[in-house]
This record gives sequence, C-alpha cells and structure tokens, in this order.
Amino acid sequence: MALVTPHPDIVIKEAGQHVSGGANVDFSWTNLGAPVVRTFTVTNLGAISLSGISLTKSGALPGDYSLSSPPATLAPGASATFTVTFSPTAIGARPAILHVASNDPDENPYDIALVGRTPMSVAGWGLTPSGQTDQPPGLGDAVALAGGLTHSLALRSNGTVVAWGENSYGQTNVPAGLTGVTAIAAGWYHSLALKTDGTVVAWGYSGYQLQVPAGLNNVKSIAAGAHHNVALKHDGSLVAWGLNVKGQSTVPACAATLTAMPLGIGAMKRRKSLS
Repeated sequence: MALVTPHPDIVIKEAGQHVSGGANVDFSWTNLGAPVVRTFTVTNLGAISLSGISLTKSGALPGDYSLSSPPATLAPGASATFTVTFSPTAIGARPAILHVASNDPDENPYDIALVGRTPMSVAGWGLTPSGQTDQPPGLGDAVALAGGLTHSLALRSNGTVVAWGENSYGQTNVPAGLTGVTAIAAGWYHSLALKTDGTVVAWGYSGYQLQVPAGLNNVKSIAAGAHHNVALKHDGSLVAWGLNVKGQSTVPACAATLTAMPLGIGAMKRRKSLS
C-alpha cells in the first residue's frame, strides 16, 4: 500500500533515478555547438495538488542552460516532464543551479546543481627541436595540458593521457592501461597523473621523482618541479618527493593544512607554449 502524505510532495527524477534536493546532475563533456539535453520527471506524491510549479536558474553560469517548463499544477499522483539543455558558450567547467519552486512545504525551492564541461582545442608554438609543440591529431577533447622541458601532455575528456615530444627518458611513454585520470603535471623529464581514486602515477626519468611514496592516496591535486613532485591531499596535508638538494622536497611544518598550491614550474626554462 502506497504511503500518501496529506500535503503536496514533490519528487524529481532524471533517467529514472531520484534526484534529491541539493544533488548534482552532471552533463559530462560536450563540444561547443553540441548541446546536451536532459529530461527530468516531476511527480506529486502528495494528497493535494502541487501548484505554483516554476523553474528558475542561478549560479555561476546560468546562461549556458535553457529550460522547458512543466505544468504549473500537478494533481495528486500526477507526473510531468521538463528538459534542461546545456549549451556551453566557452571551454571548461560550466556550473549553474536549477531552482524548482512549488507549494511543497518541505522542499521549496527544490535546488539541483548542474555542471557540464567543454573540452579545449590545442595549439603549440615556439622552439620545437623534439616536436614538443607538434601535437598529435584528434585532441579536440583535451581538458588539461602540461609542458615539460621538451615534452608535452594532454588530458582527454575520457580520462586518458596523450604525450608527445622528446622521449629520451620515457617521459612520453604513457603507462599502458592508464585511465581515470583527473589531472596531469610535467617535470623536465618526467610526467605525473592523478587518478580518480586519489593515487598518483609517475613515469619518465628514473630518478627519485618517480618514487611515489608508498601508500600515497586521497590526493586532491599535483604539481611537478624540474626533478621533484608535490601532492596536496584532501585533508590539507602536503607530500613531496624527488630531488632535494635545495630542500624542495622537505615540506615545512607550516604547510600542515593547505587548500591550494601553484600548478608547478616543471619546465621554467622551456622555450615553448601550449594553450
């Protein structure tokens, strides 16, 4: 026997899954000029009419989302659909917030966080003795870039990494099966990748910088120096490893609870640019 509440009760689903108020709906990756449409179902589980239904949007980039409207009133047990279309106007993450107003006494408004992402195109220029600016074809879905001294990295929207340029130390030999990557960094002759599970993978010049500390996990972001690496963990702690002749891998006590760090100076003398 279904439980019927003595007041209007709004429930929203997307692709058959309940979307709770305050939840995130990820529109994933799409290219500029390629809109993504998501269809939502709003249902009144209450015993009286759900009325005053209206949609608005706010947040950082609401202009990247367009809305269709459901009926203003739903009888008890009735459902209707509406759509949210993500049409990105620039590259990168494009967040916004959807507000669904109604006379539900507990969830008014019913807020849903929206986020879609748009990959970038890649261009390289400058001195290129090792082909480090000659990016391979098919990088229209790149979402992040990193440059070593004479090699380059691109992170694709599917979580894989592409590398090109000098390979004297294996710095462009992306490990077989490497997937689920969320961030990349490049030192002079080595490369780093941060995975979705919070672990770090390193390859290239086989010095101290490839010796990722045992048990390193829960990493939030990474950076690479010429011959050392730094990882910021979600708890605010910092872990560093690699060459330490100038103390660059000795984390000071004052860096116990950080929230951000520079992206790194892995190739501060490099003669090329990526964008």
